[in-house]
Amino acid sequence: MAELKRLHKDAIPAALEKAERYRLLNEPGEAESICLDILAVDPDNQRAVITLLLAFTDRFEKTYGVSETQTKELLSHVKSEYERAYYSGIIAESRAKTKLRQHTPGCRFQAYDLLREAMDWLTMRFCGGTPAPASLSETNS
Repeated sequence: MAELKRLHKDAIPAALEKAERYRLLNEPGEAESICLDILAVDPDNQRAVITLLLAFTDRFEKTYGVSETQTKELLSHVKSEYERAYYSGIIAESRAKTKLRQHTPGCRFQAYDLLREAMDWLTMRFCGGTPAPASLSETNS
């Protein structure tokens, strides 16, 4: 089998635009693939990390979803503490919405806890408020 060519560094901006477009088209798997190609060439590309993180949240409800562990591990690659708090809130909110759509016993209680966590993260992000919730703070240190 032929070896696939690596993405050239000059092609990264166009690839990022494509990844974002695929997210908007509700194709998170395609966006994820492009972001992984970018990160293979430029592991510190924050725009690719963020786009991949958002593609992960898009997949929470899908049958080919991603684990919370994968999401937290990727979140640790976000360099700005400010942005890490923001995206921690986005992740918690997305997980809460997924729980609510599951219609399983206890899902509303789990969603409530996740929404509270999201609000705590966003309070920290926008208001410099309370410290991060314990459930995600270990991954951000």
